[in-house]
Amino acid sequence: QMLELSPIPERIDAKSLELVVSNALSLTDIPIDETLLDACHRMKNKSRAIVMFKSRKIKNRVIENRRILKDKSEQLKELGFNDDHYINESMCRGNSSLSYKCRRLVKKNKLAKTWFYNGIINVQVNQDDKPIKNFSAIRS
Repeated sequence: QMLELSPIPERIDAKSLELVVSNALSLTDIPIDETLLDACHRMKNKSRAIVMFKSRKIKNRVIENRRILKDKSEQLKELGFNDDHYINESMCRGNSSLSYKCRRLVKKNKLAKTWFYNGIINVQVNQDDKPIKNFSAIRS
């Protein structure tokens, strides 16, 4: 139920962070106010924020609509964001490392595609294959 949003402008203080983030996420054409958020705070890397939703359905809708933000750069700039923003699902350290390794294999053309959705890393070895979700099915 968590997303990471980056980069968060330094001038946004902790008190206004939740409001600014909910306004930015509302640009995905999903009305989001602070009552839909369970928590919102900066991460150890101060340029990123983690957002926890009260509902997984809302989080999934934001993920599905995040591409809309590419067309709303002017509104994001008004909120203090720049053009290189991103919204991703939050991953534990192990999944983050595994996802990074999978993306490197895609760049080396050893995998066709990889993505992370709803807590699961998905991999396609060949473009026409079904996604592999169970990594014990992959043999080195």
